[in-house]
Amino acid sequence: MQLQHTMENPFFPGKYKKIKLKDGDVVRAGMMLCQQKKLDFHPGLYVGLGRDLTLYAYEGGIVRITCEKVAFDWSKPLVTGFYLDQKDMNIYKMYYHVIPQEQHRRFKLVSQT
Repeated sequence: MQLQHTMENPFFPGKYKKIKLKDGDVVRAGMMLCQQKKLDFHPGLYVGLGRDLTLYAYEGGIVRITCEKVAFDWSKPLVTGFYLDQKDMNIYKMYYHVIPQEQHRRFKLVSQT
């Protein structure tokens, strides 16, 4: 039997989009944090956003997921088009942050080794 595309064969699963790393996990630079089909999680500190809405870490550190209040710039036409009916409401979004780990403070001079 020949493999077919997912549209032709409903029994063949498609790509699985999910959260790869949770709050408190340790990451290295370039690691994928989350794959998503729509922008459920937004990039925060030291987090990048790929073309397919994948979130990845710019720096190594600890992952933090927060829910933050959004302050929109209401002069932008795109913002007023999407959120005009919610102008008087508080809008909260989920953000992924990477908190860089501190380096150790045990340095030695070359002449001391």
